Amino acid sequence: MEVHRKTPPALSTARNSREAKKVLGETVCAGLGCARILYFNNNTLTIAVKHINFPASFLTGHAVIDDDHRRLIAFLNQINAYFQDRQGTEAEQVCAGLQSFMEDHLNREETILRDARFPRLDEHIESHARLTETCREVMTNCDKACLKNQAEDCTTQLSMSILEHIVSKDRDFKSFLQAAGFAEST
Repeated sequence: MEVHRKTPPALSTARNSREAKKVLGETVCAGLGCARILYFNNNTLTIAVKHINFPASFLTGHAVIDDDHRRLIAFLNQINAYFQDRQGTEAEQVCAGLQSFMEDHLNREETILRDARFPRLDEHIESHARLTETCREVMTNCDKACLKNQAEDCTTQLSMSILEHIVSKDRDFKSFLQAAGFAEST
């Protein structure tokens, strides 16, 4: 999975492809974190996630869910750090820990939503199944790349799958939990 975003200013102001190529391989940082620019063609940017921040917009107001989300992002940052240091074996071990923790988190989250009588619980559980399957596929397909320290695309795909779930699917229940008294206002 390639991650495409709007062209950053350094590329959009480049007058030709030679100038654009000067920023390829560089790391750029913004609100959500840092990424390395991998590829730029026809105003499409492909990036590799390097570090993810935990902005206030990720908060749901439920302490357990928010702590779990912080830990998921910490796992992703640790995996990315190991790859930057060319420690694929260590990254693979953290991937296994991430997978186990993510399954525990999803179960906790489903229990919280069930207890709160979230009306779209079945739909949310289905989104968890899709996320779990996507992450399993990424980890299975990237297993050998981990050991060769060539898993940059894999970590980006894994990071973006988890982030997309937090930002889009989990925000779906935020206001419901707050209104039901299961979460604080953020």
